[in-house]
Amino acid sequence: MTRASMLGTTIIALAVMAAPAARAQVTPDQAKALETQIRNWVTGLIGPEIKLSGVPFHILPDGDHYRLEAPIAGGLAPGVSVNAAPVTAAIRKLDGNRWAIDNLLVPSPFTAKVTGKKPELNSAFSLKIDGQEMHAVFDPTLATSSTSDGKVSGVTEILNTRQGNQTVTIARATMHSVLTPADGKGMTLQSESTAEGYASSHSPRTGVPTTISVDRLHTSLTARQVNFAKLGEALHTATSLGVLNENRSPAARALARQLVLAMADLMDRMDAEETADGVHLDVADHSGSAKKFSLNAGFGAPGGKAEFHMKLAIDGPDSPEIPPGPFRDYLPTHIALSPRISGVPKATLVKLLLEVIDAGGTKKQNPNEMEAELLKNGPLELGMDDLALDMGPAMLTGNGAMDVASATDVSGQAEIHMTGLDTLIRKVNATPELRQAAPVLIFLKGIGEQNGKDTVWNVKYANDKLTVNDTDMSSMMPHTKTENP
Repeated sequence: MTRASMLGTTIIALAVMAAPAARAQVTPDQAKALETQIRNWVTGLIGPEIKLSGVPFHILPDGDHYRLEAPIAGGLAPGVSVNAAPVTAAIRKLDGNRWAIDNLLVPSPFTAKVTGKKPELNSAFSLKIDGQEMHAVFDPTLATSSTSDGKVSGVTEILNTRQGNQTVTIARATMHSVLTPADGKGMTLQSESTAEGYASSHSPRTGVPTTISVDRLHTSLTARQVNFAKLGEALHTATSLGVLNENRSPAARALARQLVLAMADLMDRMDAEETADGVHLDVADHSGSAKKFSLNAGFGAPGGKAEFHMKLAIDGPDSPEIPPGPFRDYLPTHIALSPRISGVPKATLVKLLLEVIDAGGTKKQNPNEMEAELLKNGPLELGMDDLALDMGPAMLTGNGAMDVASATDVSGQAEIHMTGLDTLIRKVNATPELRQAAPVLIFLKGIGEQNGKDTVWNVKYANDKLTVNDTDMSSMMPHTKTENP
């Protein structure tokens, strides 16, 4: 609810800056004319289905600049009621085509309720911000960079639903974003935020309560070649689809097709990163922690082939429930995984989505045909670009990739290294609680190749044959084919 309201406020603010500037004292007539221009601009962006009279805002003269007041209290939509002060901001002309938004204030306290015919969907949301400071500089021609910055402190969000209650608190946070022209190919959006003293507590009606707290949370995002025309088309189409409120008519399917096509060309790629320092997790009577948790993810279509990658890393995982002794001694201090999926043409994915929409739920999609279409210009590549895991004195690292040309045509290879394997075997053999793992480690040592301090396993799979360092290990694989007697 809050993010949607802030998005609407941002759109209005950007529209203000796209209008002609006042050169001297702003008059009531100038402010009224500007308000009309904004309404026409927003209607052109999201379509006439949304009546802006239901979302009132006002542009008022305030000396030599404009003052934005956007009341959001009342009923924003059927079954949705809001109680809050208006969103306010001061907007003034700068040199060139740039405009400044100063003293942008999100209402606090803010409360919203959703009530309807289905009680299980009803909810209540509240937001309180003790301190906030937000401002921006924007070039509506998109010829130069635009920036926005914000600081908040003492944030409390409470969401109550029939399923349970959730409370989020943030001691303080900062935000910064930059929008830069990308050499005639849309815009590049870069944003980052840092929150300190983050905590989220969930108390379900059934189940166990969960609390997650983070000492410091940093997030960043980069979106390249953002197409604002496609963004407007996507907003317009999504709004029309929501107003239609059904998904099986020809009109709804046409809008859904249009939305898919707009989203497909919305940007070139997006990359995001999140790093949490000092993570603490409590689930019922159990608890755990980590010194650092990081997640990187991105998607795009280099060379026309869709690609998604992710990197997950955990440093210093711990729990007071693990007693002193061998299990704590061998608890990993660093775990990292970097999976990747690529190889399928972006055009194929869009085509399959359009076919699903065209089916309209009236006929069952043939999964074999969809699989063949998905892979015909492949192969689909499943990769592990990085794998890292330490176990006491040993460190395991590796990478690999698998090509899937069809359900029956799969091939791949991986290279895995381990340092300290001999030391690990000796320590495991000398520890009664871990001794049962010794035969497995000895077997792995036997099929590995020594390369300096590393034990190396080169794994290959092709034509239903698995080899490790050129030794056939196919007999150890489960057989799925039925052989004739």
